Amino acid sequence: MKARSLTGPGAEYPTLEALADRLQIRATDHGIRRLAPGRGGDQTTARGRRHARQARRELREYLAGRRTRFSVAADLRGLPEFRARVLAATRRIPFGHVISYGALARRIGHPRAARAVGGALAANPVPLIVPCHRVVRGDGTWGPYALGARLKTRLLALERRVASPATRAPRQGPGWPAVVIPSGA
Repeated sequence: MKARSLTGPGAEYPTLEALADRLQIRATDHGIRRLAPGRGGDQTTARGRRHARQARRELREYLAGRRTRFSVAADLRGLPEFRARVLAATRRIPFGHVISYGALARRIGHPRAARAVGGALAANPVPLIVPCHRVVRGDGTWGPYALGARLKTRLLALERRVASPATRAPRQGPGWPAVVIPSGA
């Protein structure tokens, strides 16, 4: 199933915060299992409702620029080992920072697996919570994003705006490609 873009034609929204209500949340007793474009009731187990409510609150806070990290649990049980390692490493990328696919591959001990890292991120079941939008190509260009290129641009611009200069990622250096966020994003 191909993910629908949240920023394509007809998908205008006044603020990023409004996107929190355009995501359907699937939660289990162990945490958030999936975030995907959609409206309607969240799909949860009885005990998963607590995780869904927490995720919705944290998504609104993040998209409003008031949260820099998600504390809600992600239920990633059953994922292939490589994908689970990629997602775990991605979740540790700090707010306001970016890293290349190749650098992320090196961090997980597979220095020649940049494309496989990209494939694992494309299958990320919980984008935003596992911030795959913070991973870019080695040349600093965005690369694809399951929820849409415009949203990736807006998320990176939000993080750049909110992150203090002291905690912002270096613009260049090993594993940290130079990234230019388009003005007006």
